[in-house]
Amino acid sequence: MEGRIRLDVWYIENWSLSLDINIIFRTIWNIFKGDDKAF
Repeated sequence: MEGRIRLDVWYIENWSLSLDINIIFRTIWNIFKGDDKAF
């Protein structure tokens, strides 16, 4: 849980439109490819 909070804080401090677009594309990629590290 502490790691997720740390990542949330990092996201808030480093937010940008390009970061959001990157996250969206990586999410779509992992939906089709599959990701064993997903929750």
